[in-house]
Amino acid sequence: MGYTHQAITEVLLLHRDISEQFADIAVSKINYARRNPLGFFILTMMAGAYVGVGIVLILTLGHEAEAASQKLIMGSLFGITLTLIIFAGAELFSGHIMYMTFGFFYRKVGALTVITDWIFCWYGNLFGAMMLSILVVMGGGNAWINDQTSLVHQVAEAKMNSSVVELIARAIICNWLICLAIWMSARTKSDTTKCILIFWCLFAFVAAGFEHGIANMTVFTISLLGNHPESVTVLGGAYNLAVVSVGNIIGGAGFIGVAYYLAAVPLFGVGANGGKDS
Repeated sequence: MGYTHQAITEVLLLHRDISEQFADIAVSKINYARRNPLGFFILTMMAGAYVGVGIVLILTLGHEAEAASQKLIMGSLFGITLTLIIFAGAELFSGHIMYMTFGFFYRKVGALTVITDWIFCWYGNLFGAMMLSILVVMGGGNAWINDQTSLVHQVAEAKMNSSVVELIARAIICNWLICLAIWMSARTKSDTTKCILIFWCLFAFVAAGFEHGIANMTVFTISLLGNHPESVTVLGGAYNLAVVSVGNIIGGAGFIGVAYYLAAVPLFGVGANGGKDS
């Protein structure tokens, strides 16, 4: 029995260390946003722009690639986005979903604070993505935005015309993978290992065609600013972003936040600090 109790304790501590660390990160991010709201908003814009850099990169190379290798090439290169965000420091809506969920369950941030943070990050990411997209178009759009048959318009059209069920399912898996990349990166001190973990998670998400609301912001903005087909519309973009954002929240909050919180803290008897829940 003693061995069984020790084994259970080790498993609990394995997950609790990271989940409590993320809860503390949630508190620090909220405190920073309150002390320096402009600085925090700039960091959210940077995250949207960094994701946009990855989108422009994979669309540029994917546009020229053969169909058989297109998804492989695009998936292999998208890791630049989260690598920039983690190592340069920026505030991504996808990651905040997970951080704030842990903060809420460990009773360190309130529900209203969580929702406010998510809204703030989402709009900051949107402005950053739009800013990057406008710069790309002003710079010539890599010579493919004015071709209605180009990859960016094909991708935008497909995303805007997918069903609600399809979008939510793909969005759940997407942010599950993104938050897994962040979660696993926190468990290693090796920068090389972090990059490898980020690469595999984002490779899976892009190559399999899952839905990321922040990435879609750049796709839609560039497509709408170019010579897009009639099926690509502002309303279609809003529809996609609304549905996909819900799926991303479910993926990050439910499949990582709630799941790993329950893996770290038993439902009965033991609280976040090892004692009785208060």
